[in-house]
Amino acid sequence: MAQYLEARPYVPHITVGRGNDVEATLIAEEASTICFSKTFNVNKIQIERIGANGKSEAIKTVWLK
Repeated sequence: MAQYLEARPYVPHITVGRGNDVEATLIAEEASTICFSKTFNVNKIQIERIGANGKSEAIKTVWLK
């Protein structure tokens, strides 16, 4: 995987929605009103590739015990 390493840090995140600029603004405003818990249950890790058209493609899913 070293050949794919980029010189920029990874920022862990959760995608809450996708849309155009107007939709993205509305999604961000709505998401900011949600009270997120700081406790999460993670049952899988998914590696995705975002294509030139912005479409997400799952490359690998690792299920956790």
